[in-house]
Amino acid sequence: LLDPLVKGKKKRLSFKTRHKRKDESTYDALIDLQVMEMMGDRAFVATALDVTEQQGKDREYEEKILLKTMQLETINQLLKINAETDFNLEEKLKRGLEFIFKIPWLKVLEKGGVFLTNTKTNELDLFISWKLGEKIEGLCEKVKMGHCLCGRAFETKELVFASCVD
Repeated sequence: LLDPLVKGKKKRLSFKTRHKRKDESTYDALIDLQVMEMMGDRAFVATALDVTEQQGKDREYEEKILLKTMQLETINQLLKINAETDFNLEEKLKRGLEFIFKIPWLKVLEKGGVFLTNTKTNELDLFISWKLGEKIEGLCEKVKMGHCLCGRAFETKELVFASCVD
């Protein structure tokens, strides 16, 4: 490791290593090693920088990039489903819902539906459903503005989260 410095082939070396403190705990360090000459003598000068916190930030950044990549891949797949010309709107929406419920990083209950706004009655009409069951499908066939979670989302134009169906 020190050979390039000793032979004068390099003036400086940088590398990562793990150091041990007096209390026996360890930390990751970036070492910068140089050879210096002073008054005819050569000496190694080393600086150690604790990079544990930076590595944690790097991991967080990598995880964010991975999540964004998965999200973009998901959007791409949904756009592909939409671009398929062999299917009508209902079939595209069914395929889209099925795809969404199978996304491993998306932690949702595998049940849902797609509503369309009925502009004549100002209600939501259940257009397609996925594993809702007959009872819920019957209750949700038509949803008035402000009624239940879907009706509140329709009314406020915002996402509504709840731990159970009301």
